[in-house]
Amino acid sequence: MGKIERGERNVTVLNVKRVAGALNLPIATLFERAGV
Repeated sequence: MGKIERGERNVTVLNVKRVAGALNLPIATLFERAGV
């Protein structure tokens, strides 16, 4: 996660799905909270 936050790695759709699952949130909610 740190490399993503520092811009050292790009986020793939699969990773977005994994993060959303770990946070028990729908993917759409992650994007809403990010202002996307």
